[in-house]
Amino acid sequence: MINNSDVIDVYPLKKSKRILTWLGDFFINFIATILIFNVIALPAAKAIIGYEDVTVARSAAENHETDVLYGNKVLFYEENEWHDFESSLLTTFDYFMSYHVQDQKAEDNVYLTYYVSIKADSQGLQDLYASRSGDTYFDLDILDANGIPTLKATYEEEFAALYIEGDTLSTNAQTDYEDISSLFLKYYYAMMSDIQINDLTYDSMSYIDLSNQVTAYTQTLDYTVVWASIVSYLISIIIFYAIIPMFAIKGQTITEKIMKITKVGQNTLRIISKPERLLQASYAVFTNMTLMVVSVVPMVTITYAFNLPLLLFFSIFGLFYGVISLFFILFNQYNKTLTDTFSKVILLEDLDLQKVVKAKGNKY
Repeated sequence: MINNSDVIDVYPLKKSKRILTWLGDFFINFIATILIFNVIALPAAKAIIGYEDVTVARSAAENHETDVLYGNKVLFYEENEWHDFESSLLTTFDYFMSYHVQDQKAEDNVYLTYYVSIKADSQGLQDLYASRSGDTYFDLDILDANGIPTLKATYEEEFAALYIEGDTLSTNAQTDYEDISSLFLKYYYAMMSDIQINDLTYDSMSYIDLSNQVTAYTQTLDYTVVWASIVSYLISIIIFYAIIPMFAIKGQTITEKIMKITKVGQNTLRIISKPERLLQASYAVFTNMTLMVVSVVPMVTITYAFNLPLLLFFSIFGLFYGVISLFFILFNQYNKTLTDTFSKVILLEDLDLQKVVKAKGNKY
């Protein structure tokens, strides 16, 4: 700031300080959002919807789904794998390999059971084996007694070690085994997709109905987390960007107060009015939206958090808005964020503001 007898030149806040102010408010908002989410919003949301009851109901529906698959012999399990779908799927793969390498017992091949015994669709079975590069491992022109393409002799010899006590797979055989395991999973996914369309019933239970129940319960649980996060975020914004500045004499946020910085009108150099402070708070909603997905991570896994579409959308929007604001600070002559530009404010150090006030002969 240059102070002559007739002219006062006011310089905006330095870029480094503007960025630090922005990050300081962001960090405070971040901590507050996490605390509100974990201590207040999520527990309250869980109580409102009966979160534990919904979780139990979803688990029961998922167990009934596997019951339908078990009952139709399209999923196998060992004694300790009851209702454990992933472990049961590995066991089902073992039965599948045993069918092709050892005894060709019809009941061991879930695809034979589903497509031929249940659907009476032999062509569907042939199409399944021919799909997804199945001809790499299976000879589509040579069918066994059950009408299934046979495993090529090379692989049958490689995998024979699986059924010889004390023997192990060679390095190449292990690689092929993992590849055919992936192929098996692709086949199984295709079969399950068909079940989702054509349904499968057992003991008066419909797989499609159960699947719809699981989806509904899952959406309820997901939306509980989503709305708790949104509410936590908005409460934090209201407290730190609306209420505190509204009752502060100079309309400062906590970071601005600590750093002795004040927002003033770009054209008037007066401290922004209360309506303008509310406008600033509304812009803050967009600025920090990235916090919505980050705030839930302490309670859930990162993978789960990023699989919540609404939170992910808000967070990407907030990140985009924040990056643009950073570019505005770096390349704008007044070192203003995108929000500063929209609301036509600049940030001044309190010392400079006092000199402006003194020179203009008025109060804040």
